Amino acid sequence: MAAAKPQSLGQQILYEELSCSICLELFTRPKLLPCGHTFCQDCLQVYFCESQDHLKCPNCQLQVSLPPEGVTGLPENHSAAKFCEKLSKTDANADKQAKPRNKCSQHPSEDYQLYCTQCDVPVCYVCLEETHDGHSMTSLKKATKERKPVVQTLLKEGKEILGTYHDALKDMREKEKRLIEQKKQTERDIIEAYERTLKEFERTANRLRLRVQEKHNENTEARQRQMESVQREVDELAAACDQAEQEMAQGGVTFLEREDRLTEVIEKHRGAPLPPPLRTQVIAFHPKNFENMPEPLGDIVIGASAAVSKGKGDHQGNQGQGQGEERLTFGGQGSDERH
Repeated sequence: MAAAKPQSLGQQILYEELSCSICLELFTRPKLLPCGHTFCQDCLQVYFCESQDHLKCPNCQLQVSLPPEGVTGLPENHSAAKFCEKLSKTDANADKQAKPRNKCSQHPSEDYQLYCTQCDVPVCYVCLEETHDGHSMTSLKKATKERKPVVQTLLKEGKEILGTYHDALKDMREKEKRLIEQKKQTERDIIEAYERTLKEFERTANRLRLRVQEKHNENTEARQRQMESVQREVDELAAACDQAEQEMAQGGVTFLEREDRLTEVIEKHRGAPLPPPLRTQVIAFHPKNFENMPEPLGDIVIGASAAVSKGKGDHQGNQGQGQGEERLTFGGQGSDERH
């Protein structure tokens, strides 16, 4: 965004804070990157190929994944856009309201002629007649000579105050960047804790499943041994009965030879108790109630942030107002050189 060149130190500070580091102009449709740096939308589109799905911040080189919409899908820096709009309007109004020097602010068609020492303002002849009649006057040349050092002193102090504000703004932006990085680091720590916990849960689940399988194998082996024992008895009794029955069906007398064997087998199993119920180990799982447990991953600890750093020279912040709090004091005693 092309804008008028700043004239004052205050404007210079604002322009510096609100200028894109690619085009060096005031932001146009400012886009905010996750690292905290802001650039014009058009500058980012020109700086990076539209086919890319990521970009690197031109300032800090942080790699940023682009949304499906590309650069236009990045979040807007509404604060920067608002300040740029206000600054542009201020420049436009300043250009419109610019007046030739020495023209009276109350009567634009009149030139300043005298300086009212009672009111400490320059006046034209119309002002003299309307509102300064009877006041003490001096020439503009003499007033300029006398008041210039006072104004210069005020300007010096004003610039020092502006410098303090500039340092404070710079420090705030640095802290904002650190806050963003701290947030990202905290999120990374949470993900790492989640992954560690997930792996530990997987190891625990595998260990529990292994124990379940071991107990199941023990139960299966015991049941198999019991079934094999019963099956042997069944096979013995069934074989004796089948053989005797077949020989009787043939109509001969050979079955008489099998009577003793059949009697022996029948007597063996007559009244014999059935195998007792197999006593197996019951396998069950009792999950923990995570709803009543503390946060399994960890806790979020909120600590006091560092206060804004002190200014320079006589414009130092006064600490001791409370933890995490700092009060900045701007300016000194000023000038008391008045008539």
